[in-house]
Amino acid sequence: MDRKKIILLALAAAAAVAVYFIFFHDNDRRAVMKRFNALMEAVEKPSGEGNISMAAKFQSLSNMVDDHLYAECFNPAIRLDEPADVMLSNYATARTYAKSISLSAKDIEIIFTKPDEAQLTCFGTAKITSRTGETFDETRPAILIFKKKDGKWLLSSASERQVFKRQ
Repeated sequence: MDRKKIILLALAAAAAVAVYFIFFHDNDRRAVMKRFNALMEAVEKPSGEGNISMAAKFQSLSNMVDDHLYAECFNPAIRLDEPADVMLSNYATARTYAKSISLSAKDIEIIFTKPDEAQLTCFGTAKITSRTGETFDETRPAILIFKKKDGKWLLSSASERQVFKRQ
């Protein structure tokens, strides 16, 4: 084989490896993003959701969060630092007052603060329709902390990020 063919063959092999890692390799960044999307889907509540669907979502939620959760927002001022089962139970109770809950996120950025810890920042929008028909639609900046345990990325903290300090 002449030198030109060897170089072309090496370039083709390098391109194939690069395509594999870019599109098919399940790296940590992609795993955190998948976990975030699955969490948002499990938290959402479509109008008319049945009990079986709700139970399945809570089962999946319990597998996506750490044993202990921290949550904080500024307005209203709420700070929770509780075992996951208590937090999920409180969410289940609060969820019954909503007819529907939909979530979306924009400007998502993932930073690995430690090899087994990722910080996801975004602007999250929650649109909630109460059982009486009242609609709440809010967008807030958020920080979510995921920790890797036994090869799985688990949510350990969710808080509102203060972009501007209120006076």
